Amino acid sequence: EEDATATGHVFGTGDFIAPEQGQDARQADARSDVYSLGCTLYFLLAGYAPFSGPEWSTFMKKVMAHSREPIPSIRSVRQDVPEGLAVLIDRMMAHAPKDRFKSYDELIAALEGLIEKRSEIIDAGLELLVDTMRRHHAVPCEDLADVLLSEVGGSGRQRDDIAVLCARFDRASAAT
Repeated sequence: EEDATATGHVFGTGDFIAPEQGQDARQADARSDVYSLGCTLYFLLAGYAPFSGPEWSTFMKKVMAHSREPIPSIRSVRQDVPEGLAVLIDRMMAHAPKDRFKSYDELIAALEGLIEKRSEIIDAGLELLVDTMRRHHAVPCEDLADVLLSEVGGSGRQRDDIAVLCARFDRASAAT
């Protein structure tokens, strides 16, 4: 990977460089850092940078891709990434700086909103679990997981996770 760091040249790594920074490093500001952080988050989730295929094998090709190519959605690579996080990453990596978060404070507030929303979803799920447990208190844990998943839908892995929670609930109930 070639990095240009001399005065008057582009500064950065092609995989994570904001479009405006690749065109003129003097245009870089906090929103450029937000873009680079979005690329880093993409890399952490996908296992590779947004423009890392063979068609983007040089520094300049990567810089041009960040400026001109559609940003690949993280959900095209990882369907399990929550929609809210995917939208956040898309905004972080918007081509135009005006479409990105203006500062890290604004980005942090958006992340905190995702965490609060996630917490509300978890709380709602736990309420449903407790309600189902109360309605089916005579049902064994392994069957209770199936009952719950039939009400809300879910996968085998979720069934196993619920069964573990049910077993903990049974142990706690037996201890009281």
